Amino acid sequence: MIKSENSPFQTILIINSTERDRSEAALVTQKETIIESEPVRAQELPKLITKLIKRAGLGLEAIKALAVFNQPGSLTGTRIGVTVANILAWDRNLPIIEISSLDLESAIKEVHNWSEHKYVKVAAVKTPFLPDKKNLGKI
Repeated sequence: MIKSENSPFQTILIINSTERDRSEAALVTQKETIIESEPVRAQELPKLITKLIKRAGLGLEAIKALAVFNQPGSLTGTRIGVTVANILAWDRNLPIIEISSLDLESAIKEVHNWSEHKYVKVAAVKTPFLPDKKNLGKI
């Protein structure tokens, strides 16, 4: 259990669907961190998140921010995770933190270092295969 006393948010949902055959979600609250990790593809992410929220005994309204892995890993899985985060953020008007850690434990530690986060309105998949918007004309 990791304490999150410095957090500007009461509860944050971390989404990781970058692995090909495993999806993970973590709910970080002021009191505890609850992790749900299953050998399912990213398409099952909404069910996994629902299971996690029920297990925590909270409702969707308790989530005050989202964090999503946006690299590296499975491109399709990453896109699905980013899309789920964007939909939840849009629906609930929540900030998104882009995570580039390699594993969930590192991401949990990363979200506790609140001052270094890049909050975004819409999360994006980071990949060397897709050019960013400012360089599109150069291709």
